[in-house]
Amino acid sequence: MHEVAGGAHVVYVDNDHMVAVHARALLASKHDDSVRVMQADLRDPAMVCGDPEVRRLIDFSLPVCVLFVSVPHGIADGDDPAGIVRA
Repeated sequence: MHEVAGGAHVVYVDNDHMVAVHARALLASKHDDSVRVMQADLRDPAMVCGDPEVRRLIDFSLPVCVLFVSVPHGIADGDDPAGIVRA
């Protein structure tokens, strides 16, 4: 990733424990303070965006790109997927 955008800061978020463990293991060898893995529920965007580690890496006063890869279709209509993306 840094070969393309050297100054980028990235937070990977997944609610699956095994995915988070595997991602952390992959990143452990990189010793990169600009990339973190967070095990969390994206249906709670305030918790994700308010996490101290996320706030350390991501400056929300600047433009931010959020990729919801294979996520919105798995959020029930009752959980307001459009509201989650908007938040």
